[in-house]
Amino acid sequence: MSNSDILSKADRVLRPVLKELGRFPWIRLEGCCAGHKPEDSLWMEINVLGSSGLRRLMELLRILDSKLADTDCRLDCLLSYSAPADISPAPHGWIPTAIEVFWPSRNDWRRSQSMIVETLLSSIEEFSNRSGDTTNPPCAINYCPFCSSSFIRVDTIEKSGQQRYRCGDCDMTWTMVDPVVCFSGTFMEFGYTEELLEIRRVVRDFAESEIRPHVLEWDEKQIFPRDVLNKLADLGFMGVLIPTEYGGAGLGYVEYVTIVEELSRVDGSVGISVAAHNSLCTGHIYSFGNEEQRRKFVVPLAKGEKLGAWSLTESEAGSDAAGTQTVAQLEGEHWILNGQKTFTTHGTYGDICVAMALTDKSAGHRGISAFILERGMPGFSPGKKENKLGLRASDTSTVVFEDCRVPQENLLGEPGNGFIDSLKVLDGGRISIAALAIGMAQGAYEAALQYAKQRKQFGRPIADFQAIQFKLADMATEIDAARLLTYRAAWMKDQGMQTTEQSSKAKLYAGEVAVRVANECVQIHGGYGYIKEYPAEKFYRDVKLCTIGEGTSEIQRLVIAREILRQ
Repeated sequence: MSNSDILSKADRVLRPVLKELGRFPWIRLEGCCAGHKPEDSLWMEINVLGSSGLRRLMELLRILDSKLADTDCRLDCLLSYSAPADISPAPHGWIPTAIEVFWPSRNDWRRSQSMIVETLLSSIEEFSNRSGDTTNPPCAINYCPFCSSSFIRVDTIEKSGQQRYRCGDCDMTWTMVDPVVCFSGTFMEFGYTEELLEIRRVVRDFAESEIRPHVLEWDEKQIFPRDVLNKLADLGFMGVLIPTEYGGAGLGYVEYVTIVEELSRVDGSVGISVAAHNSLCTGHIYSFGNEEQRRKFVVPLAKGEKLGAWSLTESEAGSDAAGTQTVAQLEGEHWILNGQKTFTTHGTYGDICVAMALTDKSAGHRGISAFILERGMPGFSPGKKENKLGLRASDTSTVVFEDCRVPQENLLGEPGNGFIDSLKVLDGGRISIAALAIGMAQGAYEAALQYAKQRKQFGRPIADFQAIQFKLADMATEIDAARLLTYRAAWMKDQGMQTTEQSSKAKLYAGEVAVRVANECVQIHGGYGYIKEYPAEKFYRDVKLCTIGEGTSEIQRLVIAREILRQ
């Protein structure tokens, strides 16, 4: 039953409460009623989304309970509630919950009911004000994940500002950043929702029918498959992370990771194009642009009507991204850009490009600003198209600025914040590169597994030999580990948490796993792994980018070390 159906059938007095609860994305309404015997009460049945939803609900109920303390009412909450037969079971990943507020029957029914409704509404408002955002988890929890004790002390880690929890009974400590622990006991969530499985099926079917038949030709001739990106736009996959009001699909990073992984399983060139368009160009403008810029640029990007590019790297500013030499000078109502960027995905075909340039040389990396450029602007042009080792169907080129006049209103974000904002964009971008790596590793593993079952030596399939079995076992295990790191980072991103450390861990490990898996894929294929008619050699060439792009493995180790030493 949808929220609107439940609202239409609810008691008129309850509708404002249900409407307010229904705007939280982590709550699903299942039913409600008002009773008289043996006590008067209001009863609501809801599902909450996993551990984060449960934490939010506990925070909301604590506020409500404190407001009811001075009344003769009482609050009950049932977790993992067994709903009646007429209520649908909770979807995978959602926790069924029932909330009931009682008051003595001797009280005036309507007056008491109105008071309870007002208290609920004020509690919801206070909860929203405390958390600041309905998508951010509250900083308080009820149960120890190790012993289920309700006695928990909270403090803050000075250097990182993270909330740390200590149980007064078992003395265990933990921080909020670990999403594999659900704070309603020792329950852990690793499954996919029905919606996510459906997204995976749709993307896989698309990749098999629209991409796989052309992979070898695109790779050999370096054909950029713009028509495929147009079809992906029709599915909503060119604006995965963008709210529907701006033309996007309104999905989260977990769904985004699934989409990039499934595309890359067949062809990493398509996966990286979708990733660069979504999380870099479109994501940067949506995250740091003003409302006018969102309407003008994000909407056509999210709809796939225009293709996005993102330019940070220069010939002398690779790992030292703060060494940008492209300059921008303000003249009247225009910024004049001069310089060039290298290794820009969609540099040749992109319609909208976000580029970083120095606006204040004396301020170092705090003097770098971001600008939005449009195809056709005088002085803005594509340069050399790179002839790459791998991912050859993805367009990578230099972009050139020669006295390029950019309107002042195309300054993206605050002046001098371009580099700082870029680092935040890369936190999300590195998750997508991890997904790219996992997808290609999965494709290489499946190719090796299939070949090992078919190829015979000494009268037996080579999969029967322990040497091959060990390789396959290691490949499968490392892919699973990389996937868990990546989905953890994606989950945290969806919860509004900072993911600098987790994104780098996922990108580092997934990228290096992809290289190892592709290498073993070639080895299992033997001589045929060196032949272009088999997929092994293409995976071998493609995956190397994942240890270089959006920060090399060495840079990822520096980022991780910096973050763990800061805690």
